Amino acid sequence: METREQKQGAEAGAEHESLSNHGVATVPGKPAHVTPAKFGSTNSISSSQMLALTSLVQLFTRGVGFRLGAWLGAAVRVNMISIERVLFGEFLGNITPDDHYVVSLRMYPVDAPCSAYLGISLVDPMIDLLLGGTGSSSLRPESAEITAIDVSILAGVMQEVCLELSNAWSSVGIEIRHQQRLLSSYHGQVMPVRDNALCLRFEVQIGQVQGTLQFVFSGLASDALLRAITIESATRASSPALRQQLRHYAQRFQYGATLQLPAVAVSAHVLNHLQPGSILLLGIPADHPAALMVGGKPLFHAQPVAAGARRGAYLTRAVTSATAPKV
Repeated sequence: METREQKQGAEAGAEHESLSNHGVATVPGKPAHVTPAKFGSTNSISSSQMLALTSLVQLFTRGVGFRLGAWLGAAVRVNMISIERVLFGEFLGNITPDDHYVVSLRMYPVDAPCSAYLGISLVDPMIDLLLGGTGSSSLRPESAEITAIDVSILAGVMQEVCLELSNAWSSVGIEIRHQQRLLSSYHGQVMPVRDNALCLRFEVQIGQVQGTLQFVFSGLASDALLRAITIESATRASSPALRQQLRHYAQRFQYGATLQLPAVAVSAHVLNHLQPGSILLLGIPADHPAALMVGGKPLFHAQPVAAGARRGAYLTRAVTSATAPKV
């Protein structure tokens, strides 16, 4: 007969075997419940960080469109598509290497690796424009190689892009520098495949040609960027000097102000007989105060007075909800 101790030992052994084989504990008679986990998402970025980061990215979006447009001599439109944290290996699995011109970048002052992926459909228009063409050259065949001359020209384009990115992010002390082109065999060596990278995606339109521009920042680089954003936001919110400066600027604001009597009903017959020199009886007591209206809202009860050669308003009391005039 099986003793109680032997039965407990057999159950413990079965549970240990289940854990060893499947990595989860199961209850006899019930199927194991496994929830898939996706580590690449925006959930690792707080809402305040996402708001500040989006503001910086939009600043870059506007600036790089103007910079490339002036440099290429053509209309360039850039729109942000997405901002997300994603595993670098997952990012690589979602792109086709031959469909992108890839360069390595460095973020300073942390000296962290990054990379940029320019859609191959944008390569020929950019090169054609910089060589004096109209940017309407045919799309590059998939089998065509990017020549050394192409690489030299595109290096100048990416340097301009990095310069604009550095300008947009200068408020948080971040600088992005262009390094060199990466061949497809080296794409996976930029950062570990399990690195929780930050990916910024943009749509770029040059004339009638559309393509994408993507930046991938390593976990070290993205953490440094988000930390700088958090510090800059906290400093900006708590800086006494900034609050004093804003208060100083606010003192220069100007608002429209009027001294206004309550509205009264006037018949069409009376209005029809009005002429210069007429006195219009309003039916308001002579001691009834007017209202000082600022920005369309009553602030004080007041009486019109003469202040030298100018008109003025003598403030009698502040307007409250109970004494607010009907105007």
